[in-house]
Amino acid sequence: MSPSKAEVIRALAALTAEDDHDLEGRTDVERELRQGLYHEEPPVRAASLEAAAALVHREVFAPSGALFERALTLSSDDDDDVRAESAVLLGVLPPQAAGARRLEGMLGDRAVIVRREAAAALGDWKDPATINALGEAIEDPDFDVRFEVAYALAQFRDARGLPVLVEALGSERHRVTACEGLRRLGHADAIPPLARMARGLFVGWPDRLTALGVLYALGEREAGERLVSRAKARNSQERAYALSLIGEHRITAGYELLETAAKDPKDRARSFAIKALGLLARHSDREFFFALARDEATEPEMRLEALRALAMFKGPEVDRVLEVLARNQDRRLAAEARRGIRRRTAQL
Repeated sequence: MSPSKAEVIRALAALTAEDDHDLEGRTDVERELRQGLYHEEPPVRAASLEAAAALVHREVFAPSGALFERALTLSSDDDDDVRAESAVLLGVLPPQAAGARRLEGMLGDRAVIVRREAAAALGDWKDPATINALGEAIEDPDFDVRFEVAYALAQFRDARGLPVLVEALGSERHRVTACEGLRRLGHADAIPPLARMARGLFVGWPDRLTALGVLYALGEREAGERLVSRAKARNSQERAYALSLIGEHRITAGYELLETAAKDPKDRARSFAIKALGLLARHSDREFFFALARDEATEPEMRLEALRALAMFKGPEVDRVLEVLARNQDRRLAAEARRGIRRRTAQL
């Protein structure tokens, strides 16, 4: 059986994103997406919106006014999936007043999936003008919608969604995202339920570590010490995740562990440590990232993390390294360098 048009569009988009290509020379992807957004079959329109959102998010596909207008038009489509995917695409495009008004209206859509994606998109946009609409939507009859609304409200430190986020800690499907929502909310009432989760006998170690990281972010220093101790665990996956969280939450007591792991070529958690060290963006580590990114003998994955870390620093030396690596034979490395250059150019 030959693949459907929708399957072809998804496959092309996935190939482009996974290979970290830019769209240079990939007119087939651009053509298929543009045609798909106007296709008569709803599944093709939905797949085209989904693919466009994924490529914009990965900075492979450039946002444009035409893409925004098409997403806005399709947000009134008769098909539920098309409307939902239009909300997803709007969420990754630069915020505009017309889009915010449309997404607010979609919070009252008849379809749960549309209301959920609209709430998520408004959370991504972080537009304070939408707080009232989100506050009203916290009473939605569907829990998944209420959860997305609560997460969006947390971006504004609006505690109306606190009970929903705390309730979500009991759900394996929502637990990790709920933790991040509670971290962003920064409310002291989240500490007791997070502490119970961190001690939970029937909670997996990834969720317990996640809770410890959020507790540290909320001011519980003892939680940071416990997290640092898990960065010495025998379980290699647990150790790698603990190292990642040390960088993510800037746990100073674990900096030495990060440096040791990042600079040890034999350490199995090295890539996690390099990424975590990069999140700290400490000037003292810049020369290490310089050397690692330029070292042809280093594994591409390590160089990639070093390059991402380097892109967080300013200065002509960093610009020169990015320009050199943008011509590297490793396509992932070259694509990441080009993305870094684009970001830096946009910031000027």
